[in-house]
Amino acid sequence: MVSKLLRAEEIASLLGVSKSFVYKLIRERNLKSVHLGSSVRVREEDLEEFVVSSVDGRNSPPIAEEI
Repeated sequence: MVSKLLRAEEIASLLGVSKSFVYKLIRERNLKSVHLGSSVRVREEDLEEFVVSSVDGRNSPPIAEEI
């Protein structure tokens, strides 16, 4: 089954952060991504994994910087 691919704008809205911050997470490899030509997407399950790992401390992205 193919996962839903989310755009940076969608992720920013879901997390309550800016689109540029989402791109920073992707660039720094804190958030897994799929590159389709010049487009960048994030699989729904990769976003969920990122959020879970951020909550339980396995991943320490600089989310507090934006707030």
